[in-house]
Amino acid sequence: MKKLNSTGLIPLLLVAVTTGALAQTTAFTYQGRLNGNGVPASGTYDLQFTVYDSSGGATIVAGPLTSSALGISNGLFAITLDFGTSVFTGPARWLQIGVRTNGGGSFVALNPRQALTPAPYAIHAGTASNVANGAVVKSLNNLRDNITLAAGANVALTPSGNTLTIAATGGGGGGSPWLTNTTNIYYNAGRVGIGTTAPLWPLDVNGSMHVGSQAADGTPKLIHFGDLDFVSIGENTEDDRMELTAAKFVFKNGNVGIGTGTESPANKLTVRTPTTDYGIEHTDGTVRLSTFLGGSTGGGWLGTISNHKLSFFVNNSSAIMTIAENGNIGIGTANPSSLYKLDVVGSTVINLIHGERFFVSDSSDMAMLVVQQGVAYQVTAFGNLQVVGDATKTQGGTSWSPFSDRRLKQDVRAYEPGLNEILQLRPVRFHYRNDPKRSLTSAQEEVGFIAQEVREIIPDAIAEGQDGYLRLKADPIHWAAINAIQELNAKLKEQRAANAELKHRIEKLEQLMSEKNGSAK
Repeated sequence: MKKLNSTGLIPLLLVAVTTGALAQTTAFTYQGRLNGNGVPASGTYDLQFTVYDSSGGATIVAGPLTSSALGISNGLFAITLDFGTSVFTGPARWLQIGVRTNGGGSFVALNPRQALTPAPYAIHAGTASNVANGAVVKSLNNLRDNITLAAGANVALTPSGNTLTIAATGGGGGGSPWLTNTTNIYYNAGRVGIGTTAPLWPLDVNGSMHVGSQAADGTPKLIHFGDLDFVSIGENTEDDRMELTAAKFVFKNGNVGIGTGTESPANKLTVRTPTTDYGIEHTDGTVRLSTFLGGSTGGGWLGTISNHKLSFFVNNSSAIMTIAENGNIGIGTANPSSLYKLDVVGSTVINLIHGERFFVSDSSDMAMLVVQQGVAYQVTAFGNLQVVGDATKTQGGTSWSPFSDRRLKQDVRAYEPGLNEILQLRPVRFHYRNDPKRSLTSAQEEVGFIAQEVREIIPDAIAEGQDGYLRLKADPIHWAAINAIQELNAKLKEQRAANAELKHRIEKLEQLMSEKNGSAK
């Protein structure tokens, strides 16, 4: 049930009075205004009326009378009450009013009780019922028989038969500064003050001002200039703010400044904040997009201050670039891979037409991959080039050419591994285990060595990666193979020399045997 109070209950008592020989009625009309939660009530309510002999005692004189399903609009209601002839006998009377929502609950007493004005006591003018027509009660307000009716300022009295018409005059006059013209009232000169005796403006209101009506749910629809430093335009129930609740607001001309401290903001919308502070925010209650100034870069920022992506688009398209929650960037995709800082879907062109260079570097600022006009591709000594699958070199040549100029070398000495080491190597056939992170698949058979075995024979041919896995460097094996070939060639030369000597000795032996056989003949 709504909280109801009597502070806004304004009682108006109207008495049905008859003249002549007609009997005087005991009914009277009660009009009032009912507030709920500080605002005029609207709806259907049950009202209960009880007459007491004091403002706080428990003695009931009459009632209670209950009116069910009474319609109340904008707080106003009117009801006819009849407590009979034995109530208004002269002593003071107080009216207790109870209220509840239609159809349920207990009545809530509205305090304080309302003192009944003398108007209803007209029904107790005991001697008046015996006064003849045309007679005058001289004791009424100390008047005499000859009563003169005098019109006040801007008031006209017009008697006609049994009718006396009281009306406002059309052109004003008298001592009042207000003038009337048919249904209009106006003030010719000076200022109007409400709550002040020294107005400084044409209309000077010292205090709160309310202009508006009330919605069906009790929320005021208003323009409110309050005493708590706020302005409300629209529906408002809270203080200390300016609320604009219409569907649209259009500023046809001029610029708008928020926090600028100037009457002439530079742009259509200028928002000034302290350094390292947020400015404009766009949100649906969950996703929050905001601007920011200062911070680690000292410049301007645009981004989400909730845990959501930031996407960019043009021409009302879908996202053409997206920054994910982890900071990875996707171009051509709204879901960049979590493995890469830059994920590009589609063709990518980097034009180097004026001597520019494209670097791929690590945190040490040493370029791992350099693409430069006229120089082609360079993979520096600080990193490795990993090719998944076969690598093809086209348009002549089949080799990779490292720097080998003597002028670039020092501490030159012989490389020892050779035939002995080559003979210990064990080439094998194998399948890789499936390892998507390293782009390895078991789909095809490979030929090569086992790195752990090679490391025991030619340590220079094995390198350990940052991930702890061993990698094979074929060059040391190539150089060992060359040494092995040279060793074999040396042995071959020795064998050839030995064979030549044996051949020479055999030839001499054959010659001696031939000579001996000839002598014997």
